[in-house]
Amino acid sequence: MRRSRVALAALVVLLAGAACEDLAVKFAPKKTAKASDTELATKAHTYFLDSLSAGSYENLPEAMRLLTAAYLQNPRDASISFHLGMAHLWKVAERSREPLRDPTITDHLILADKYLSEAHKLDPSDARIPGFEGSVKMALGSLHQDEALKRRGYFILKDGMKAYPEFNFFTMSFVLSNAPRTDPKFADAVDYAWKNVDLCVGHPVGRTAADVKRLAADFPAVIAGGSKDRACQNPPSAPHNMEGFLLHMGDIVVKQGDVETGREIYALAKAAPTYSSWPYGSVLDTRIEQAGARAQAFASGVHPPPELMFQSPYACVGCHQTRAASTL
Repeated sequence: MRRSRVALAALVVLLAGAACEDLAVKFAPKKTAKASDTELATKAHTYFLDSLSAGSYENLPEAMRLLTAAYLQNPRDASISFHLGMAHLWKVAERSREPLRDPTITDHLILADKYLSEAHKLDPSDARIPGFEGSVKMALGSLHQDEALKRRGYFILKDGMKAYPEFNFFTMSFVLSNAPRTDPKFADAVDYAWKNVDLCVGHPVGRTAADVKRLAADFPAVIAGGSKDRACQNPPSAPHNMEGFLLHMGDIVVKQGDVETGREIYALAKAAPTYSSWPYGSVLDTRIEQAGARAQAFASGVHPPPELMFQSPYACVGCHQTRAASTL
């Protein structure tokens, strides 16, 4: 009997300790946002954004060093966390630029997830962030064969689409574009791109080559009469957003097998007011010329498949770069 009492008392102590631990964690002060105005923070932001604008992928080690130093100086600044997460994501997204294939590059996805999750927690009002955070979690889930993580990322991104469809329709379409051509998720990628067009134009657009050609005939009026949201325009932070989006959309419509509509979507990019200064016009010309052959290659399942913008060395800079690329 005495042993039973001792055992019961020990169990009570253990349970009480565990309860105290849970309560201590549960009621810990929440991490709150605090903006930085230091010289280091300003330098880190400027260096990263200037590197992105120049398409200078080779600057990423220094950009990440400066942003990490700024983060350690103030881990509560959402903008620093966001840019640091995006720097790590850029490193992975355009990994085809690397001269050697290094498996450790995938570690940048882990860091991107960490800092984008921090940014989301610190600034839940920025509906762009769940788009990127969800994308990274989906990539990590696929990489580590962790279906729960993959699904968590998908639904974070779905929530981002509801909160900011003008931005996250594109994000989801971009992420799903790499799915196999016959996968329902790839059909979703095409559908979300069309929905993005409908939203930005301000009315439903027919999904044929003739319908897209009509948009191109009066593109300035189409832009003026559509959504004024920055995600539907070419904002200073993404001065070739339209061209990059249409390159992506043309890619997936051609992958789907609709060559003529894909060509018209590519051609629509040439109607953008900033097209003449876009560094990737030659890529677009090649896509138009090779659309038929690319569609056949996608349909036949050749390996590796034709390049999509999603997998390319301009996956990020295709929208953000303002000057001629040093290498492609």
